[in-house]
Amino acid sequence: MTYAKTDELRARVIATIEEMTIAQRFMRPPPYKAVCRRLNKDGVTTGYGRKFDPTTLYALLYRSGYSGIWGVVKMKERN
Repeated sequence: MTYAKTDELRARVIATIEEMTIAQRFMRPPPYKAVCRRLNKDGVTTGYGRKFDPTTLYALLYRSGYSGIWGVVKMKERN
């Protein structure tokens, strides 16, 4: 069972990671800290309303079926 708020959050996080990856010169995954800084700067918070940190970001991606940021980038390359 998923919740609409969780789906929105997941989509926003993945879109940010994809955007940051494309913005880089090479298709390398961005560092967790950089993604967290960007999400926090954009005002995206966790489901509990807290700021993102690398551990929280990894947990969200892992629960969503990705093997971290690397998994998001690899899925994007396949599609």
